[in-house]
Amino acid sequence: MFGPGPCENTCANDVNGNGAVDVADVLLVLSDFGCVTDCNADVDLDDAVTIADLLQLLSAFGEPC
Repeated sequence: MFGPGPCENTCANDVNGNGAVDVADVLLVLSDFGCVTDCNADVDLDDAVTIADLLQLLSAFGEPC
């Protein structure tokens, strides 16, 4: 097979999967803030939503995936 493989338009900091790190992602992290199990907005994948997740998200804010 020649050419590129399947395209994936996801990135770790794009919480809602819309292809960009934007206000909607920040709101999702804030709504899940303090979660310690089965978290939906665990950006850094440490099984909790903490200030580290928010800071990682903000460092990528405005970037396309």
